[in-house]
Amino acid sequence: MFYFYWIVILVYLLSLNSLRFVTCYSLALLVLSFRSNNVFQHGVSQLRKFLNAERVEKTLIDKASAHFTYWWTRTKGVNIHHLINERIGVVLRQDLNYYFFKTTFTALDTLLLGGELLSQQLACSSTTIFVLPGHEIIRENDISSHVYVVHRGKVIISQDGEKVITLTKVTMLLLLDVIVSVSGVFCPVRVLKASPMIVGVEKQRVHTKGCIFGQLNSASNHPVRVSAISDGYADLLQIHVKQFQGIIDDEVKNQIL
Repeated sequence: MFYFYWIVILVYLLSLNSLRFVTCYSLALLVLSFRSNNVFQHGVSQLRKFLNAERVEKTLIDKASAHFTYWWTRTKGVNIHHLINERIGVVLRQDLNYYFFKTTFTALDTLLLGGELLSQQLACSSTTIFVLPGHEIIRENDISSHVYVVHRGKVIISQDGEKVITLTKVTMLLLLDVIVSVSGVFCPVRVLKASPMIVGVEKQRVHTKGCIFGQLNSASNHPVRVSAISDGYADLLQIHVKQFQGIIDDEVKNQIL
């Protein structure tokens, strides 16, 4: 019985120490978070002062401030791609990138049908960009050197000034045409623009992870035939055209074509 009391006292003291440790650790995290937020706010304030001194238009200043604010909200100042690509080996790098963006590239693989290995290679070759509402990602007849995968948010595709479609979870946009995947069947949108299936996809606003658009069928830079504008805040994964074409095999290229 005597030993039992000692065990109870020991457990009680350990619980107090654990509580102190958790409390100190939580306070340390809160202090670091508060400090980093103050550093960020100070940096944005200095940027605004500099741009005002250079007599930059107020709309551009507000847009720059909003961009960095959204970037900070999404990353808290940590460049995850730089951290992974510079500090981690190739094999583990692929696994980590694929882990972070697995749902996005799993949805994309329903179109490309390249398997998990292809998804890992695409994830390792991608970098994340954060865009504000109404940001023009690509402009019609401009040369684009990247392929874009929607990780978060919605993207509106337009052609000749008219809205074609809002990208959804299983949509693919090619250089020469607009293709929509409905139950695994690829159909040109310009032909089925009034189709109930296409309208249904548009109305449902399906989760947007995994959409891909850009120059998918050529390794050289060509003018794109469509415009892409973000519909609200969006996170995109961009892959250089040459890297994309070097990763996909002939079967995937035939699937795209």
